[in-house]
Amino acid sequence: MENYFTDKIYDNLTLAKFQKGEYEGCVFKNCDWSSGNLGGYSFIDCEFENCNLSNCIVDSTSFRDVSFISCKLIGIDFSIINKFIFSISLEECNLDYSVFYEM
Repeated sequence: MENYFTDKIYDNLTLAKFQKGEYEGCVFKNCDWSSGNLGGYSFIDCEFENCNLSNCIVDSTSFRDVSFISCKLIGIDFSIINKFIFSISLEECNLDYSVFYEM
C-alpha cells in the first residue's frame, strides 16, 4: 500500500481530502463520507466517532479491530469487504438496510 498513516486524529475530514491508504491507530470524528468509495482502503485499530458512512462502497476494504461509535452506516454492503480482515465493534450505530450476507 502506497500511503501509510498511523496514530492521527481526523476531525470533519471530507472524502475529497482523504488519501487512499492504510490507516492504523487513527481516530475519525464527525466525518461525512456518505456515498463515497472506500474500496481498497485499510483500517487497523481505528475508531470512528459520529461519522456518516452511509451508502459507502467498501469493496475489498479492510476493517481490523475497528470501533464505530454513534455512526450512520446505513445501506452499506459489508458482504463485499475483505472478509479475512474483518473485526468491528458497534456502539449506538444506525445499520438500517446494511448487508452482512455470508459474513
